[in-house]
Amino acid sequence: MSRGNWVMLAMVAGLGGFYYWHDVVGKPARETAETESKRFFPGLKKPDVTGVKVESLKTTPFVHDIAMENGIWVLKNKEPVVLRSTSLGSAIKGAVEMQRAEDMGSDAKAAEFGLDKPSYRITLRDKRGQQFALLLGDKTPDDQGYYASLGEGKAISAINSTLPELLDGNVENVRETSPLSFESSTANKIQIESNSGPPIEVALAKPREDSGDSESDDGMEITDLNEEWKVIKPEAAEADGNKVRDLLFNWRNVKLGRFMKADEKVDFGQTVVKLTVYVDRQSQPFTLEVGSAVPGKPGLYYARRNPPSEKMVLEIKDLKLLEPKVTAVLQRHLYVFQPEDVGRLVANIEGLTIEAKKSGEEWKVKAPKIKGVDEKDQISAINDLVWEVKNMEWSEKPDPASLPKDWKERGWIEVFGQDNKSLGKVNLGPPAVGAYVKDAKGTAYLIEKDPFQRWHDLKLRLEGKGPKAPTPAPGLPPGITLPSH
Repeated sequence: MSRGNWVMLAMVAGLGGFYYWHDVVGKPARETAETESKRFFPGLKKPDVTGVKVESLKTTPFVHDIAMENGIWVLKNKEPVVLRSTSLGSAIKGAVEMQRAEDMGSDAKAAEFGLDKPSYRITLRDKRGQQFALLLGDKTPDDQGYYASLGEGKAISAINSTLPELLDGNVENVRETSPLSFESSTANKIQIESNSGPPIEVALAKPREDSGDSESDDGMEITDLNEEWKVIKPEAAEADGNKVRDLLFNWRNVKLGRFMKADEKVDFGQTVVKLTVYVDRQSQPFTLEVGSAVPGKPGLYYARRNPPSEKMVLEIKDLKLLEPKVTAVLQRHLYVFQPEDVGRLVANIEGLTIEAKKSGEEWKVKAPKIKGVDEKDQISAINDLVWEVKNMEWSEKPDPASLPKDWKERGWIEVFGQDNKSLGKVNLGPPAVGAYVKDAKGTAYLIEKDPFQRWHDLKLRLEGKGPKAPTPAPGLPPGITLPSH
């Protein structure tokens, strides 16, 4: 290669390196620096904020002093009020990351923008006790923001937010109306005491790994569907994580009748049910006590949650919550896996051989191969067969001596993982009060409802003889549809 070519090659390499470091590596850093330069509080992070004070200084004056206590946002009044984490968390994050949308210039006068007599003062507090204050003056002409300044004599800028959750004087609009004030997905141990039976206690089989402070206060998104739970009381057993989550979900969605006044007297000595929940990163457990029924109001009960202590009237129509049984959280699934982990299925129903395998994310049906059958209907039936194995729950473990001597098998389904290892096999035996089934090890169980008719219908769909596959309801798993009207 000539000297000129070497020079050209070196120039191309140099330009490539410059592009990489300037545009690929340097661009995100420059964008971050630009964003930080526009913020009122550069360097302040949402997880570091422990409190916020909002002062209305003009119309309808008020002072709201809000603090993070035991993992939840609490309005510090004579009677503390729990605020909705999703709303307050997002609002505080917005205040922390607020940027100047437009500078009014060095000659801007405070009186021209309402900052000589501000409308609001917002003060953020961090873990070190440092305070960050922002003054808000008049609203911008489009009513979509405010003029703001860090203090008297400081630069004046417009912001593109009205901060409705923080500046609303009516606390009821952001009050936590769910009986559960903690983040459900961070619960790690649950204790239930009731008048209907012995105490129940379930806990995570192993602690969660702490990934550090989160920017989110939502907490409702379950990140690990395979978390293992165990029953500790009344006796050791395996718990079903989905049922534990359902328990918290059902309590969280109990309807609030009203909050009670401080001087209303209620005797909680006769507690119907008490829920105690230990939560990640919280020093104190959360408790919810449901007391006596409200006289003359069927379905309404007095309740009290803590910390902080708040009394309320709840509308509880589900007796399963008032009369909890350990069977409601026991692991009764024959197998625990996620449908997306399945890579192959083989089955035999009423003599029909069924086989399908995934190619990428799509199923390919190998058997039965029947001319004229819509492949989409077959794939839908395969998905439903996977859910038949996943959803199979036993109601009893019968004594082997009580099993029918003439074990007539009506069909079987086996699913395999992406590594072709068996995830589970169900053999459907003779009907009973429900039906008998056996797992891959040959252990027999009694299930409450005989699935044979469903299996039969799926077999017909695979053969092209049955009805067309129903349209799945949005957000529901295959095989689950909304009722027709």
